Amino acid sequence: MQRMRQNEGFTLLEIMVVVLIIGLLMTVLATNVFKRLGGAQADIARLQVSKLSQQLELYKLDNGTYPTSEQGLDALVHEPTSEPRPRRYPEGGYVTGKDLIDPWQSPFKYERRAGTTPGPSTCTRSARTRRPEAKARTPRSATGKRMLRAET
Repeated sequence: MQRMRQNEGFTLLEIMVVVLIIGLLMTVLATNVFKRLGGAQADIARLQVSKLSQQLELYKLDNGTYPTSEQGLDALVHEPTSEPRPRRYPEGGYVTGKDLIDPWQSPFKYERRAGTTPGPSTCTRSARTRRPEAKARTPRSATGKRMLRAET
């Protein structure tokens, strides 16, 4: 007796269904991963702003004033050569150059408001962001830029 051999393998329809299911699973997984990545970048930006705020406070404690707008955040990396010159400046600076770049590869910006009365100094980062969650978690100034304030 001869047995009839059944066709072995998968039909095109079965393969297409499996590929479709894998594609849907990858879409769900990728969506969750990118949400977490955006949230992590926003958390990193908040930590960087906090660190810069602390270093600006140390600069003020050491020197009696914040860096000027012209000196900018670079005054935390390199000793300023313009007036007002710092009285005490640590070897190696207060931060490294990479601390002045946010997770979206935009530089933080610094503005010291001048006036007769003490007012806030502001460290900002570009308003450009890739994740809406990051926009909602960081305070903004009237110009729409993310900001950090330090009282003079």
